[in-house]
Amino acid sequence: MESPHLSAPVPPLSPGPRRGHTRTSPPLAHLGALACLGHHPPPHRDASQVSLRTRQRLLDLGLLHDEAHARKYDRADFVALSTWVYPTATDAQLQVCHDWHMWLFCFDDRVDSLDGRYAGQEAAMVEVATRSLAALRHGEVHADPLAVYALQIRAALLELASPSWLQGFCDAVEDYLFQGTFVAARHHREATVPGVEPFIRYRTSDSGLHTVIRLVELLTGGELGSTWDDPAVRQLRMLCAEASALHNDLFSYEKEVIWNRCPNNLVHVVMAEQGFTFPTAVTRCLRLIDERYHAFQRLGQRVLAERGAGDPVLVDFIAGMLVWIEASADWELHSGRYSSPTSPFAELRQQASEAR
Repeated sequence: MESPHLSAPVPPLSPGPRRGHTRTSPPLAHLGALACLGHHPPPHRDASQVSLRTRQRLLDLGLLHDEAHARKYDRADFVALSTWVYPTATDAQLQVCHDWHMWLFCFDDRVDSLDGRYAGQEAAMVEVATRSLAALRHGEVHADPLAVYALQIRAALLELASPSWLQGFCDAVEDYLFQGTFVAARHHREATVPGVEPFIRYRTSDSGLHTVIRLVELLTGGELGSTWDDPAVRQLRMLCAEASALHNDLFSYEKEVIWNRCPNNLVHVVMAEQGFTFPTAVTRCLRLIDERYHAFQRLGQRVLAERGAGDPVLVDFIAGMLVWIEASADWELHSGRYSSPTSPFAELRQQASEAR
């Protein structure tokens, strides 16, 4: 997940073949051809109490620094994402999912933004990650606000799930932290641009998608048990994570690359590796994302045809992952979070114009 940090734009580094960043004013490109868009209308659900409870937790922990910072949280309306991607969640389920999303955002904000608290301090990053994971996995008590928040989330999850499920969730969190976020933070700190394939491998971890796919399992039908590691199910999980993480890179391109000088973005990686112009790189990225989306649909249909009749939990899980791919893209397009009068995407620029 990309960070919610709201900082002033900074000039990009000089572009280069493997280092640096793209120019600040690329020609306009279009998002409309993205195949996973347009499948989910905005949900009509009042989640204001869920959002308020999370807001108060973040204030109490100091993760929202003051009321001015809290008003930025209000304007961002992060709870809307949870209502889009978990449409059947109960209030208790929606609460813990929203809290987890905010934990991811807060951690990312501290370690990966240019002026985040631990930006460039790898030892401090590892320490806070280790403490938070220990709180989540073992119930250890630590003073760091992120660890305290993780401990609260652990308690809420154990009201809904078994201890064995929680350990699987913690495995996904560990992957997010140590195979994703720290790899991405190193590229950001050193201003290095990975190749496309290595980038996609760590981007799925860095996005936190493997953790939210565990939440999809919990919310849409129960615990899969040994089916979780079935080769076809494992491939479906990876396709869901890749499609969802990579389409976010389109919408967040301006915020990540142009404003925050972050190289961990598919469009930028394709431009740097292959020497494409911005519109050509976007076309290539759309193809990469659509390939994964359609592969997920084909494999999901095959698995359901072979096993669906006898495994309703698996049916719900596959449907829930498809909703995550599609609904998160619709939220990214329609929420206003990424609209900007300087966006390199015509649709997001148009939204900003209409909102004036």
